[in-house]
Parts: sequence; structure tokens; C-alpha cells
Amino acid sequence: MAELSFWHPVLLDKQLGDKPEPIRVLDQDLVLFRGEQGIGCLPDRCPHRGERLSLGLVRGGDIACPYHGWTWSPQGKGRCPGDSTFSPTIAHFEVATAHGAIWIREPGGRGQLPSFEVSGFRPLTVFRTRLPGSLERVLDNFSESEHTPEVHLMGFDPRKMDQVQVTVRTDEHSVHVVNRGPQRRAMRLLRLGVGVPPKADYVIEWTTRFQPVHAQFDHYWLPPGGDQPYDKRVRAWVYFVPVSEKQTDLFSFVFVNEGPAWERLGDALHARYARWDIEQDRPLLEGLAPELDDQQSTFGWKSRFDEAIDANRERLNLLYRGTT
Repeated sequence: MAELSFWHPVLLDKQLGDKPEPIRVLDQDLVLFRGEQGIGCLPDRCPHRGERLSLGLVRGGDIACPYHGWTWSPQGKGRCPGDSTFSPTIAHFEVATAHGAIWIREPGGRGQLPSFEVSGFRPLTVFRTRLPGSLERVLDNFSESEHTPEVHLMGFDPRKMDQVQVTVRTDEHSVHVVNRGPQRRAMRLLRLGVGVPPKADYVIEWTTRFQPVHAQFDHYWLPPGGDQPYDKRVRAWVYFVPVSEKQTDLFSFVFVNEGPAWERLGDALHARYARWDIEQDRPLLEGLAPELDDQQSTFGWKSRFDEAIDANRERLNLLYRGTT
């Protein structure tokens, strides 16, 4: 399928041990295994009798079916213990590791593994979150900031949402959004502890691309009326990976700007907060109307914060799914 011709993160590298690990991507049941020659990714069904390969064992560089012991290499080459002349083959995926995650794509697929621009930043955390809803529903949620004062601690002042500036720029391959405005009271207190004045504007800026579907998010603070950011920034890449029509995995690669060594003392707390912050979206995603999983992005009424949603959906269909 067209989507899996692009590199997708499917599991954190630390989550794959000596045993096979079942995964589900785009409604396909697959299995990852770590052999002597690297990591393999195959369909999670032995083509002999349909047993789940993820219930088997890794023997040397291959995965062995638990039913009859047929073995399969990372390249899909099979061996039948009862017939040494028989050499079956099955489909396989290319596998690579980068940024703490395991990535797959169809053999001969398009694009390169991601190379994050992190000059001046240091890694904070990498994590996966499985959220309810289709790719469309989940991507919509992370494409507008209007919900942040109601849902997130890190967001705009709910009493001053009419003061938030919304800028959307699009081109053939991407959607770029900048929201700038007064930050909520709790954020003002927290930012004061790291040298950001209470009246500083909060800015969330992101660019969404679609081969595969991912966005680079930048969070930073500006003095009122100024354009020179305070040296307290958060940068994250979020990859949106469809699990099924009803679930989507988010892989978050989070970085913070370089600072004094003492700031690292708070890294564990900040990493935990990043995971918690995304979890706040879960009950809201569960409560959305099922129509939003299809082509309908809203029910007719739109705010100025929703402009990016339709732009995303258009490019999602054309660039990722290969449809119009």
C-alpha cells in the first residue's frame, strides 16, 4: 500500500527484547524480531497453517513458527524442517533504527530516515502514545490550538483567546501554522521560575508534512511586541502512525534547548509532563462524533483556528494516501 512506502516508526527500540513483538500498522498484523543480523519485520502469520509468528521464538537470525518450526529470515526466506528442498518466501519490510525508535517501510520505498534539526537542543524523551480515533481525527486535534486553554496546562489564556494571532501558510507539501498570544496564568508562574517574564507571549509554531505524516512543533516565548525569543524553548517531532481505522499511534521525539547543567535535574519531571500532557487529549478524542473519522472535519461551523485542518486533510489524501 502507498502509505507504507514511507518510513514509519512502529516501536521504541528499547521495547524490543529477545522475544518477537507483535505490532499493528495500517490494519496489518506484523511481527518484529531481533536476530543475530539485525531486526526483521514480517507478516504475523506463518503461511503454512496461519499460526502467529509472534508466539514463536528467535533462533539465530530467524523467527521460528511455534506450530511446526518453520523458520523465516528478516528477508522473508523460509525453511521447512521436514523438506530441505523446499524454499518458500513471504513478504518482508525494510527495518532501521533511528532516534530511539524502530522504523519500517516496504522494500524499495521512498524517502530517507528523518534527520532532526536540533542544533542548540538536547534530547529530552522519546515515547509512544496510542490514541483513540482515525488518523484524520487525531491529526485534526494536533492541528489547532483553540482547545489548549480548556484541555492543557501549556496553552493560551482562556479569557484572552480573541487576542491570539493565527497565521497559516501552505504550499504543495506542507502546512505551517503560528499561534501567538497571552499565556494562561499557570504557565506564567512556571515560566517565571526559568526566567520568562509573566507578560511574555506564548508561541506554538508547527509545520506538518505528509510523507509520512508528521509535524515539527516549536514552543517558545516572546516579549510583548518583540520578536527575539527568550532562551527557553521546546522542540518536538510527532509522527502520526495509523494502527487501524479506530486507533492512531503518536511517536514523540522531544528536545529542549541547551542550558546550564542544573536544568538537567528537572529532565525526568519534564519528560513525565510531556507524556501526561498528550494524555489529556484522550477523553476528548473518545467523545468526538464518528463522522470526524471520515471526510467531515467539522459540522459546518468553523473558527479561524480550523483553517489548517482542511489544508491538512487535502494533503493527507493526496500525498499520503495517494487519493484525491
